[in-house]
Amino acid sequence: MIGIVVALLALLAVTPFPAGPALAADESALVRRVQLTIHVCDVGNAGTDNGMWASLGPYHRSKMNYPRADFERADEFTYDLLLHGVERLYDIQRLMIYKYGSDGVCIDRVRLYVNNRMIYTLDRMQWLDNDTYDYRQLTISHSELRAHPYWQSWIAPQVNTALWDDELSHRAAAAVGTALDNTGGNTYHWKWGSTASPWQQWVAISKYDHNRIKVTLPKMKFECDGDLCPDADYKASFRIRFSCAGGVVTATGEGWSASRTSGSFGYSNQLAGATVENIQRAAEMMAASLKNYRFATCPTIVVDEYGVGFVF
Repeated sequence: MIGIVVALLALLAVTPFPAGPALAADESALVRRVQLTIHVCDVGNAGTDNGMWASLGPYHRSKMNYPRADFERADEFTYDLLLHGVERLYDIQRLMIYKYGSDGVCIDRVRLYVNNRMIYTLDRMQWLDNDTYDYRQLTISHSELRAHPYWQSWIAPQVNTALWDDELSHRAAAAVGTALDNTGGNTYHWKWGSTASPWQQWVAISKYDHNRIKVTLPKMKFECDGDLCPDADYKASFRIRFSCAGGVVTATGEGWSASRTSGSFGYSNQLAGATVENIQRAAEMMAASLKNYRFATCPTIVVDEYGVGFVF
């Protein structure tokens, strides 16, 4: 009897058990939100004043440009990303973090979230610089993303039934920060907000009526390099309207406006039209990213001082 047991144990020791199916995220899952956390190294000259971008695929890019002191030494912050070109999980083809300009940056921690759940992490010091020994981009490939344990075990959460004001502030900041980059060039540019805390005061979310929120941007500054034109300050706003048909909630940008609050007349007044164009672009970008809120039936949409709720 003992010999039989020993023989069985020996057989079990050398006979591999059949491997179970590999874990994998549902690539067809609808994407409603993508966030990216970046930690700047705590070493000399690690921070940058250059613009920083993220890209999830060849037709996607989103600027990480909030109304705060972005990418300072030892800073860690979580940015919302725009979702144009990203409908389902399989549309995330890569994670590219990149910049332009000669002011290098060092990052050593990256966290990627989809629908408020972590799906990828990276802990590695990386300089993004323009010296010959380094690159100005960090790219995580399609295969690297999907090989990560967090990606393989990611499970799509249920659809949220509320968009709180804090999330809406982040969504607006992602849209405005990206839209403003499309104006200007080497001689003039936009700044917005301030280094004063909290940054949310520069992206104010409020109730407009029963199905619309208002986004107010109280501090936008147009700056010129040299004497080509005078600096000017503007206040801007737009609205997001929520509606539902067939169980699908849709967001629409509308009511964009901008007005000069300081600066000389003349040329700065002419810039008001360009400002409105950028605010229109921001409203449309934000609305386009508030998508994939799909339910069996249409909810009652409730807007109050806390955000937007979908009530059944």
